[in-house]
Amino acid sequence: KERFGSEQKWACNAWRVLKRRGFNGTGAWSADALLRETSPRPVYTLLWNFMSEYGRKRGGTVQQPGHTGYPGDCIFVFDPEFEAFCDTRAKALAGTKDDPYLLGHFSDNELPFPDNALDLYLQLKPDDAGRKAARAWLKKSGRDEAAITDKDREEFLEWMADRYFNITTGAIRKYDRNHLCLGARFHGATLGSPAVFKAAGRYLD
Repeated sequence: KERFGSEQKWACNAWRVLKRRGFNGTGAWSADALLRETSPRPVYTLLWNFMSEYGRKRGGTVQQPGHTGYPGDCIFVFDPEFEAFCDTRAKALAGTKDDPYLLGHFSDNELPFPDNALDLYLQLKPDDAGRKAARAWLKKSGRDEAAITDKDREEFLEWMADRYFNITTGAIRKYDRNHLCLGARFHGATLGSPAVFKAAGRYLD
């Protein structure tokens, strides 16, 4: 306030600075509400945090540097309530579905998609939906829980990631068919995971 007089004047100045440096839009965690008031407006993205917000409601998550942590690096994608939660949360997308300055939607930030996800889900508590899903997947595909192979791990990871993107992209598309589905930003080892990219490629833009 001392330098610019108001947040609105700061936003106009900040956007002029960004434009001079070649930027045409903003990323997640930007002051989008203020920047919408500038002229011309920047292109922007929205971050919905489907999994992390569900986790906060459910309980069991912890804050880690830059992202949300989950028990044993196992996201709650197999919880029977997750899909309904995403649908309810995605209803808010209707408010911006016709905005030409919106580039697209991020579903989450830096979710864990570890190569040994199958082993990790099998180590959860017996009544956990994730462990039940992993055991059911092994049984249905005729695999031996006592002799899991790397191929099993890769195929389970793809199946798990497919379920996540199917649910979250489905919720986004239901309420906004006009903008890009950008997914959950990948980090670490996930950037080199063919299984996760195969699953993501079926649903993301």
